[in-house]
Amino acid sequence: MRVTVKKLTKEMSIIEVETRTGTETLQIDRTPTGHSYDDFADWNITNEEYYQLEGFVDTITERMDGKELLDVVYDLD
Repeated sequence: MRVTVKKLTKEMSIIEVETRTGTETLQIDRTPTGHSYDDFADWNITNEEYYQLEGFVDTITERMDGKELLDVVYDLD
């Protein structure tokens, strides 16, 4: 499963996830009480991938809130 962060701001983030059957897009929005995004339980991913993606979404929301200070850049040429 490949995940690509397409947009990352304090108000909204967009990630693309390559599943077994194609590419899915997840939009994460800031709300007055936290963050909202659609459930991805119906995507064609394994349970393990689901939980890893859930953890990644937590990292994205922490970055949106300014709590995540580690800025990871992968240069994989």
